[in-house]
Amino acid sequence: MMPGVSNAQTGLYSIAAAASASGLTVYAIRMWERRYAAVVPPRTAGRSRLYSQADVDRLTRLRRLTEAGHAIRHIAKLSDAELDQLLAATPQHDAVVPRFLQALQDYDVDAAEVLVMRAAALLGPRPFILQVAVPILEAIGERWRSGELRVYQEHTASALLRTALLGLLRTQTVRDPRLVAVVGTLTGEDHQLGALMAAVLVAVHGWRVVLLDHQAPARELCDAALQVGAAALLLSFIREQSSEIEAAIDELATALPPSVALLAGGRAAAGYVGHLKQAHFVSLDRLAATLDEIAARHTARR
Repeated sequence: MMPGVSNAQTGLYSIAAAASASGLTVYAIRMWERRYAAVVPPRTAGRSRLYSQADVDRLTRLRRLTEAGHAIRHIAKLSDAELDQLLAATPQHDAVVPRFLQALQDYDVDAAEVLVMRAAALLGPRPFILQVAVPILEAIGERWRSGELRVYQEHTASALLRTALLGLLRTQTVRDPRLVAVVGTLTGEDHQLGALMAAVLVAVHGWRVVLLDHQAPARELCDAALQVGAAALLLSFIREQSSEIEAAIDELATALPPSVALLAGGRAAAGYVGHLKQAHFVSLDRLAATLDEIAARHTARR
């Protein structure tokens, strides 16, 4: 059997064909076999792996669950039936968002809470933030601007997302105590959810996170960063340009030492480019790569 080809008569796949059929890489399949015995395919006399259709189906289940946030080490030993049950219980992000928005429209707070909390628990931090929380906030913003959403509905959604994000933040483990990030918003910026999402993603990356209350004075943010030996200060900008925030940025730029990297994000961050000249502008989906660059420089200085 040639590499990358399945045998229609025997129903057996080479590892390349199994990778293509399951949506995984050859490397991932080998790693899952070696570390977790996720599948145990027989080998030919030449030591090549041969995968059955059942193996491919199992690998596909495992891929879908890991993409939803489940760790392979926790699910690799489950039976196929147990994997199917877990898949049935795992919310798909494209279904969570419209159902949450409908519950919000109906002001069914209980249903909205169940949806967002269950998604946070089962999808995991990064998929929940990028595929559920961000789309929800974008949709809420659009509905708010069009007048479709009432004040109490917007506040309810913010409160539910904040509770879910704080829960995710508390469950993360610090892997390198030398890497500390202070996260917050400046005086005049009264939206904290962007900063909170960034804080969760930083914590997922293994950093220690010091989350300050929203609308913190520039001097307080700087002092906090210096006191904890922060490698980075992350600020979220949602409010459109204001002289109050510009003045706070100017004060921060004067007080913050070069050893603390300044990261700016949020939909309004680009409006402050002229004041945030020393900042790294970074989106949530690119935050991990920026943190790696900062970590390399920070640990080299120590």
